[in-house]
Amino acid sequence: MNDQEDAWTRVLRLTRDLEMLLLDIKDAAVPVLTTGEPEQAWRTRRFLRLADRMLEDMHALQFASDDSKGN
Repeated sequence: MNDQEDAWTRVLRLTRDLEMLLLDIKDAAVPVLTTGEPEQAWRTRRFLRLADRMLEDMHALQFASDDSKGN
């Protein structure tokens, strides 16, 4: 395995870690939406929208990567 493959493997691992963290944060945010102060709830909703967009983009990249392996 060369250095470029090692770097790519690290990127993939960190991406999976980021995905898991985003999902954990989304789960932790639910109580803030229902019991938090209005400002906290507003900020949390904004973050959740950002997290959803990030997850969608990450999944799109994953599918694009999977498709390119088949070619």
